[in-house]
Amino acid sequence: MAFGFRYWKHLMVLTLKNSWLIILVAALISASIGMTGTSEGFKVLDFVIRLLDRGTLMLVILSVFVLILMLKDFKVMSIFNRTGFSREYLEAYERKHIIGKPFNENTAMVYAEIFVNAGDPVSAMRYLDTVSVSENNLFAKTAYFFLYTMAALKSGDPALADRVWATHQQFINSFVGKPNYAMNSHMLYLTMIYTDCANGRYQRALEQTVGFMNSKENKLYKLAELDFRIIHLLELKKLGMEEELNRLAPAVKRDIENSRPLYDWQKPRLLEDYNKVINGICPW
Repeated sequence: MAFGFRYWKHLMVLTLKNSWLIILVAALISASIGMTGTSEGFKVLDFVIRLLDRGTLMLVILSVFVLILMLKDFKVMSIFNRTGFSREYLEAYERKHIIGKPFNENTAMVYAEIFVNAGDPVSAMRYLDTVSVSENNLFAKTAYFFLYTMAALKSGDPALADRVWATHQQFINSFVGKPNYAMNSHMLYLTMIYTDCANGRYQRALEQTVGFMNSKENKLYKLAELDFRIIHLLELKKLGMEEELNRLAPAVKRDIENSRPLYDWQKPRLLEDYNKVINGICPW
């Protein structure tokens, strides 16, 4: 039950961030229809009451809609919450979204992500080699780039990660920094930073990490804030910046321990990554 509420709230927040302006305009239009009154003061008060009423109704409808969407995948996501990127989750996801289902770019990327994070990066790359993703699907295109790079890094081939980066350079240059790309930008920057670290380019990785953590994109979504703070510690460690490392590390650990992530497996994984970078080991 606790996870169900967290998952619904997570979906609601994402939906509102992407559609609040549409909801506001619709509420304004709805409140304006059929306005009557005998004085200007009454009209303003009447309009405010109607606006609040319409806005509340739309939020209730949106809440129910998000709940319906959540329930469609809740069984699979409950397994994910309990077991993480496990064989059980892989098989449940296959049954729900892959086997006998029409191809979908977004679900294909999640499927590849399971292989990447379940310790089978070679299978992930083989699968991604069979998949074609539209340039117009910013999430799927970025996820493809991110997952292929992560698979290369996890398989111990940082040179391949560099080649993947070079192959996708035109796409990166076309979309990075655009407003509608903000929600996906954390994947792009983590990919670039991890690739630089794996190839020993720690100074450039540090500059990119600090730049993104101070960016509007990160402040708006914060989808991987602790991942950036953790890799930041590795960069400081590798560059011999021990004073800065010792200043920041306790706060990072404290914030991980006090965090309330969406999935139960995430906090232990973050603590594991933290311990790795403190010892100079890449988190992947």
